[in-house]
Amino acid sequence: MDHHEDECRVGPENHGKQDEEEAAARLEEMKKSVEAKMALRQSNLNPERPAHRLKKLQRDFLWGGMGDEHKFHLVNWQQVCSPLQYGGLGIRKLSVFNKALLEKWLWRYAVERGALWRQFIRAGWDSFVSHTSFVVGDGSRIKFWHDSWCGDLPLRVQFPELFRLACVPEAIVADHICYTGSSRHWDIAFCRPVHDWELEDIYNCSIRRGNQDSLCWKPSSRKTFQVRSYYSVLIQPNCTVFPWRSVWKSKVQSRVAFFSWTAALGRILTIDNLRKRRVLIIDWCCMCKSNGESVSHLLLHCPIAQELWNMIFTLFGTVWVMPRGVYDLFACWSGKMGKSDAGAIWKAVPHCLMWCLWRERNSRTFLGEEQSVPALKFTFLQTLFEWLKASNLISAHSVAEMLDTYSGFLRTLDSSIKRNTAVIKKLKQINEEQREGLMEELRSVNLSKFVSEAVTAICDAKLRSSDIQAAVQICSLLHQRYKDFSPSLIQGLLKIFFPGKSGDDLDADKNLKAMKKRSTLKLLLEIYFVGVVEDSGIFMNIIKDLTNLEHLKDRDTTQTNLTLLASFARQGRIFLGLTFSGQEIHEEFFKGLNITTDQKKFFRKAFHTYYDAAAELLQSEHASLRQMEHENAKILNARGELSEENVSSYEKLRKSYDQLYRNVSSLAEALDMQPPVMPEDGHTTRVTSGEDASPPASGKDSSVLEAMWDDEDTRAFYECLPDLRAFVPAVLLGEAEPKVNEQSAKSQEQHTELAPESDQQQQATQDTTEVSADSGTLQEGKNIDKGKDKEEKDKEKTKDLDKEKGKEKDADKKGEIEKEKLKGLEGTNLDALVQRLPGCVSRDLIDQLTVEFCYLNSKSNRKKLVRALFNVPRTSLELLPYYSRMVATLSTCMKDVSSMLLQMLEEEFNFLINKKACLDDFTHHNIDVACNLLETCGRFLYRSPETTIRMANMLEILMRLKNVKNLDPRHSTLVENAYYLCKPPERSARVSKVRPPLHQYVRKLLFSDLDKTTIEHVLRQLRKLPWSECEPYLLKCFMKVHKGKYGQIHLLASLTAGLSRYHDEFAVAVVDEVC
Repeated sequence: MDHHEDECRVGPENHGKQDEEEAAARLEEMKKSVEAKMALRQSNLNPERPAHRLKKLQRDFLWGGMGDEHKFHLVNWQQVCSPLQYGGLGIRKLSVFNKALLEKWLWRYAVERGALWRQFIRAGWDSFVSHTSFVVGDGSRIKFWHDSWCGDLPLRVQFPELFRLACVPEAIVADHICYTGSSRHWDIAFCRPVHDWELEDIYNCSIRRGNQDSLCWKPSSRKTFQVRSYYSVLIQPNCTVFPWRSVWKSKVQSRVAFFSWTAALGRILTIDNLRKRRVLIIDWCCMCKSNGESVSHLLLHCPIAQELWNMIFTLFGTVWVMPRGVYDLFACWSGKMGKSDAGAIWKAVPHCLMWCLWRERNSRTFLGEEQSVPALKFTFLQTLFEWLKASNLISAHSVAEMLDTYSGFLRTLDSSIKRNTAVIKKLKQINEEQREGLMEELRSVNLSKFVSEAVTAICDAKLRSSDIQAAVQICSLLHQRYKDFSPSLIQGLLKIFFPGKSGDDLDADKNLKAMKKRSTLKLLLEIYFVGVVEDSGIFMNIIKDLTNLEHLKDRDTTQTNLTLLASFARQGRIFLGLTFSGQEIHEEFFKGLNITTDQKKFFRKAFHTYYDAAAELLQSEHASLRQMEHENAKILNARGELSEENVSSYEKLRKSYDQLYRNVSSLAEALDMQPPVMPEDGHTTRVTSGEDASPPASGKDSSVLEAMWDDEDTRAFYECLPDLRAFVPAVLLGEAEPKVNEQSAKSQEQHTELAPESDQQQQATQDTTEVSADSGTLQEGKNIDKGKDKEEKDKEKTKDLDKEKGKEKDADKKGEIEKEKLKGLEGTNLDALVQRLPGCVSRDLIDQLTVEFCYLNSKSNRKKLVRALFNVPRTSLELLPYYSRMVATLSTCMKDVSSMLLQMLEEEFNFLINKKACLDDFTHHNIDVACNLLETCGRFLYRSPETTIRMANMLEILMRLKNVKNLDPRHSTLVENAYYLCKPPERSARVSKVRPPLHQYVRKLLFSDLDKTTIEHVLRQLRKLPWSECEPYLLKCFMKVHKGKYGQIHLLASLTAGLSRYHDEFAVAVVDEVC
């Protein structure tokens, strides 16, 4: 627009005489301007079609978002484009805004009086000029009665009677102004005398003496034309004032304000509005189970809604008469408490209440889930508390604290002793299965007089790890409603760690006491993270007591403390300043925790000090165990057996050491430290407990450790990989040697010819060794032959170097031509190769496919291959060994293949599972995942010396969980199969039956050699047998036809018939045995 504006300024204001050259130049400029304005006019005066398409895009996006699904347009577009104060959203209407932009030229038409293009814009002047007025200067350009200069309308419109009495209707303002010195007065001639009050507005009009008359724009405060101000005039909103401040200026979410706006206009999709849109549905309110559902009924007049509104009015101490509709409610709601925080809270109340009612209505309609009225009240208060907390309008930490001055809410809940006693009994048995029902009951009862009993019940509850989250949600609910709950809960939980001087422990059994401490510590951490507990000093006291070095003297206490510290370090890494996986997410979550740097230093120092002391204790325990093993070995050598006392003391010490080693290693893992390494020698003990789950020891018993591979074929499959350099040219592998090396090799060969025979033999021996070393493990004999052939060819090449150079050039040219051909077919062949991958289920097929890929080697193709290998179907696990062999073979020449695939697999693995997650939550699908992992690589890890101890511990935990948990038969079978696949039970080797050579020969004839072509040969051989010796065994073999093939049955019958000619009794015996 600015570009065209500059073009339109073609003439100066002064129209004096000019020479002919200036006139000709100006005339040419005016012609160009006229042509440009005509083109502009034609392009801008027809915006209907693009404006209509843009309007459709705006409407569809407003009501339907980015999806293609059709949505109801709740409010007409004219209303949506109205300003906020008139009940709209203030979205610009493009057609009107385009008109406002065009009318800018009308403003310039009135201001730039010397421009010649004014005649092109006169069409819109009549509608435009009504919004302009004049500022009086000398009055020479303003018509007194016909122009707007005094007020919003011309004087002839404001005072039609005076206009009819005027003597000069066409007079200008200057004709009626008379100046006497610096003062002025009006001299207006009328047909009759007029009164002063009739001319009061004219007398009050200000006149700028000494200035020319100017045009001003009335809709703008600056009195200059603005497109925005003219757009607001053209949009023509309705005269009804909409309560837009109550809707849009409340501190609620945008989507909630938008819902309130549509509700105020009566356009939300209640049943009456759906029926208007021809949706056949029964007119029924799902809240009160009666009446028809409309916007005002659902949100204001329904009995359920009235109970919530009455609760609000009771809390705020207000008597209120509910208006007819939502529009009227917002119109009279805003100005009760002014602009304070209380006023902001008051403005947010109707939004929150109607939002909760609407969500409850949708939950009942579409999900079939229904809340009771007390639960719905608490949902509303909880939602309001979260909104106000997010907007920083309140400083309360719970709903109960927010409602402390409004205790009338709790009086509406059930506070009977019978109901509260039943709820407290359920608090003693908190679990995940009963969480929803228990929280629903807690929302409907008033426990104000039973807070101490509720705290005692929660402290006495025997929580499992899977029940911690349920307990956290229940504690959070009680904390929000009762302000005395949190202090009492903290005191009750701390008594578990500090029972007092009386020494009355929670449980007589030490194991139960340790489990109680572990679950309590997890609960304390979780309720601290969610804000129920705000003082981090309680954890300093707990850790200070647990890391007291005096406890190391008591072995049971040490084991318990190590377990608690490891659990705290894993769950409360933020206290120790340790990093998390997904650091940004955890930093955002722990941002509000008030843990100072000094406190983190205290926790780190306490943990590291205790870990060092525990490691020293482990070293001494290890030394004591080795000493006892030495002594037991001496006794065995001297007496041949150990006494029961020695055996029991050794077992006790070994189990204590095993448990201590596990706990110290677990603490080291939680602290991101290396576990302690014990000296390994012939007397190093095992680190697992129990005979069934202990791996073989190192040293003397290392021979018991089974081989990692079941047979030689399996070992060769994983360890003997083909050498790609022997099958693929080095150019395709990206390993072509520079020509300098070739020249140096040739010179070295020439030097070899001149050397003595002994040196030549030595050099030949070295060459042979290098060739055999560089070749792969596949087809080693062939590679050695190739090395010998290479020596002979080298001798022949040294005789004729010129001929060799010519051949090399030809070979290079052929290689380049071949490479160019391969590039053209590369893309097509790679897709075919990838499609053949799932069919490679043997070693030869996958090796052949690997060699074929080398001919398509490029960086982009390697990435495509890695992606195809990574996307192996979940149901085709049998392909994994062959894919692994392919990657291992390619990695010998293409290092980036294995690194890319490993990175993708590690990212996927870290996303799916984290550090024994399957064992921590050993239920449902986690059992399948753990067993599948063990079946895939568990046996290899168990038989590898580096991981055998850790894998044995894992298997022991797996069987313990299987015995403790009540698993279904399928999961139990899966666990047993995975366990015994990794660690097969000990059994004696199967003894094969030893048969005499004659019997073996008979079986070979009957079960192996017998067919249609050899039946006569077999018959002759059977006749040659010593009949008296072999007849019983031969009869026995004839009866065991199942040992042979099904197709041999009729051949055996033929043999019987053939033998009957020479041995009648044999045929009779066969028939008798069969019958």
